Amino acid sequence: MRFLIRRKSVTIPTLRGCSDGAGGRGLACGVHCLQGLLLVFLWCLISAPAIAAAGQKESVLAAFEEANRLYEQAKYEEAAAAYLKILDSGVVSPAVLFNLGNAYFKSGQLGMAIVSYRKAQQLAPRDPDIRANLQFVRATVGGGSAPAEPFWRGVVTRLNLDEWAILTAGALWLFGGLQALRQLVQSPFFERRLLTIAPLLLLMLCLVGLGCGWHLAARPWAVVVKPDTVLHHGPLEESPSVQVLQDGQELTVVDEKDDWVQVEGAARGIGWLHKSNVAFMP
Repeated sequence: MRFLIRRKSVTIPTLRGCSDGAGGRGLACGVHCLQGLLLVFLWCLISAPAIAAAGQKESVLAAFEEANRLYEQAKYEEAAAAYLKILDSGVVSPAVLFNLGNAYFKSGQLGMAIVSYRKAQQLAPRDPDIRANLQFVRATVGGGSAPAEPFWRGVVTRLNLDEWAILTAGALWLFGGLQALRQLVQSPFFERRLLTIAPLLLLMLCLVGLGCGWHLAARPWAVVVKPDTVLHHGPLEESPSVQVLQDGQELTVVDEKDDWVQVEGAARGIGWLHKSNVAFMP
C-alpha cells in the first residue's frame, strides 16, 4: 500500500477593518475601506477556482483515506468500491489505481487486478512497485511463473506515449538546430560527421520507440475477469469449446461481433469470448 496523495493547506488572507476618526481621518478610512472591498472582490474572483479545487482535493483525500482504512480492515471488496468511486469522480492517479489493484488481488479478482495495475503503469511506466505487483499477479495466473516479455517491449514501456512524443520532438529540434548551425556558422567543429550522425541516430531511435509505443497503445487488449471462462470456436454459446481460460489471462482483440469478441493469444489459438467475461484495455 502506498499513500501518495498529500494534504495541502490553503491560507486565506485575513481582512482587517479600520477605526473611525474625525475629519480627514474618517474620509481616508472610507477610501481605504472601499479599496479593501474592491481588493476583496478581485481576490474572490481570482481565488474562487483555487478554493473550489482545494475543497475538491480535500474531499478526494478524505475518500482516499477512507478507502485505505477499509483495506487495512481487510474489507477488500468495500475498499475496491471506494477506490472506484474516486476514479469515477474524475480523479486519475497511479496511487489510486495501484491500491485498487491491491484490493482486487486480495479479494481474489486477478483479472481486475491486472487491469488496474496496467492502467497505473500507463501513467507511471517506471514505477517499480507497480511493475513488481503486476509481474507477481501474472505469475499467479500463470501457475508460478510470469510470461516472458520481449526485450523490445520492456524497453518501449519504460516511457509512455506522451514521453516518447516529447523525446522525439526534442531529437528533431536538436538535429534541425545542428544542421542550421552548420549552414550559418562556418567552423570546422560543425563539419564533423559525428554531429550529424549522432543526432540522426538519436532521432531514428526515438521514431522507432514512438512507433512501437503507438503500436502497443493502439492494440486493444482483453483481460479475462471470470474464472473458468470458455473460449468458443464461434460467437455463440452453442459453439464448440476451444479451451477454458483462467481469470487474469491477457489476450489480444482481433474482431468484435454483437456481444462477442474474437481474441488470440490463448494456448490453443484464436477463439470467441462473451464480452461479459472480459475487461478491455486500450
